[in-house]
Amino acid sequence: MNEFHLLARQTVKITSLITLLVMALWALLPMPWRPTIAGFATGAAVSCYFALSVARQIEIATQLALGHAKRKPGIAVLSRMAMVIVGAFVVSRAHWSVGMFLLGIFVYQIVVLVIRFKPGREGQGSDS
Repeated sequence: MNEFHLLARQTVKITSLITLLVMALWALLPMPWRPTIAGFATGAAVSCYFALSVARQIEIATQLALGHAKRKPGIAVLSRMAMVIVGAFVVSRAHWSVGMFLLGIFVYQIVVLVIRFKPGREGQGSDS
């Protein structure tokens, strides 16, 4: 349980940091680069929402497994799908880079893989 909670906290923190850095980069880069960075920033923001949503679902599932649950996990998949649809709509209406939006959506998953399989962590680098 503690490992999952720590992993969830780390991924939320790192995903949020990446999203904020990309947004700051958008403000600093010249105008021709802004649509590309804005598409990635929108995808990273959706990915940040994924991280928060999954962390909350892990917390609820853990409380349910321990018998301390006040409520059962909801259908968070629908809200995550809605966020992707809203993000895609915003990107298409603003004429930002759709490819970078799609790449930005996977920031959370990439962060999870990097944290989980990072070399140098004894006993946690592989499941064997």
